Amino acid sequence: MSVVAGANSRGGSRLRVVPYFDHPIVSGSTGGVPLQDTGSWTPVLTAGVPFVGNANGTWVKTGKVVTIQGYIDNNTGTGTSGNVSITGLPFASSATGPTFSMINLGNATITLTGGRTAVLGRLEPSATTLLLIEYGVTAIGFNTVPSTAIGSATFIYINGSYVTDA
Repeated sequence: MSVVAGANSRGGSRLRVVPYFDHPIVSGSTGGVPLQDTGSWTPVLTAGVPFVGNANGTWVKTGKVVTIQGYIDNNTGTGTSGNVSITGLPFASSATGPTFSMINLGNATITLTGGRTAVLGRLEPSATTLLLIEYGVTAIGFNTVPSTAIGSATFIYINGSYVTDA
């Protein structure tokens, strides 16, 4: 097995692992070998206007699957209006893939309503924005997270994978 490294067009690194056997590992990959790109991204918490705080994230793209992780630490208070979202994903989601993808979001400080106990990010087709959705065992259905749910000490962890056309 050999490893070939280089730079990608987004300023990250590209790693290709080449096995000693001639067998396609991923359909549609370059020479039967999946290419892996890595990089960083800056998630932006938004509700009417962007919140100000610390944010950082990394991504790994293998074939058409993008895995993201990151965090947002809001220190400015609430947004102006509307529903809360996270913008700036490194790749648009697939236009022809799943109806929508769910990304795990961990938090300790978002004010949830109606017996809901957790938050996730819903990614629509062809999008680079996660819409924050609250849900829970005792609550019926899902609900978008309003700007009033975000306080000046909101901390959000982001972790998940989605499919892209790129």
